[in-house]
Amino acid sequence: PRAYMRNTAEHVSNAPRLNVTSLSQYVRLENCDRYLRFRLHRDEEKAMLKRWGLTIQPLTPLLKEAGTEFEREVAQQIAGSGEDVIDLEGEDVQATVDQLRTIHRPTILLQPSLEAPLGRYLCNGRADVVRIHRDGRDQLRVLVADVKASRHERMEHRLQVATYAKMIEWLLRENRILLHDIKGSVLHIQEDGSIPALDPEAPSFDLETYRTILNRLVIDPDSVVNRILELPFEEVPYHLGYKCDGCLYNAICMYDTAERLDLSLVPYISAVDKRVLRSAGIE
Repeated sequence: PRAYMRNTAEHVSNAPRLNVTSLSQYVRLENCDRYLRFRLHRDEEKAMLKRWGLTIQPLTPLLKEAGTEFEREVAQQIAGSGEDVIDLEGEDVQATVDQLRTIHRPTILLQPSLEAPLGRYLCNGRADVVRIHRDGRDQLRVLVADVKASRHERMEHRLQVATYAKMIEWLLRENRILLHDIKGSVLHIQEDGSIPALDPEAPSFDLETYRTILNRLVIDPDSVVNRILELPFEEVPYHLGYKCDGCLYNAICMYDTAERLDLSLVPYISAVDKRVLRSAGIE
């Protein structure tokens, strides 16, 4: 039975869509409210692109290629561990649910599609790696891992894993699949250049801390995302800085800032300075 499709039909038709990667990028871009606004209001993005004849410039393919190569190496290492490995890239959420329901021996899912309502939003994304096995009571033990080519683990990496874990918990609950426990981990290049192994004893972090952050960011009635969505566009806070060089919407914000002679054009002004000046009526 396609339980997932039945249980989410109402959310699919009514809820705004929110991608897990968008949340991670929001944190990486120093909590840029305007970035999330564009991710939620694609009509505003399209209108501004048309206004100035711009196109979204993809980030440098070299970084993406490096990340993909690292993910490929980790996948090869996982495949050589002796456990069953199922590649779900290109498959839908129902394929993920089917695997969660039927697997009994230790199995690693690569790129499983996930989707679940978080607060007012229908959140979706693909986890890099999910390891599952059943205990003696036929309950699932789950390890969600994100694969990063960087040498350092950052907050946005953990938030991304915590969001995937939250979505998996919802899918299991909706499909009446018993869960024993769920852990989160980030796999990144070690100082000696080695790739970490994925096993039940792999270093994990406290998911509860990041669940709290996720609640405040998306799920609570007064969440950050709700506030951003409800503000008029011109009141959504933003500030230009070095972080903007890695943002898809850099060109839009540069043109918009120049046209309005926004305070972001003042050399060496900080985001805090800008907020103080705006609150004093200085635009």
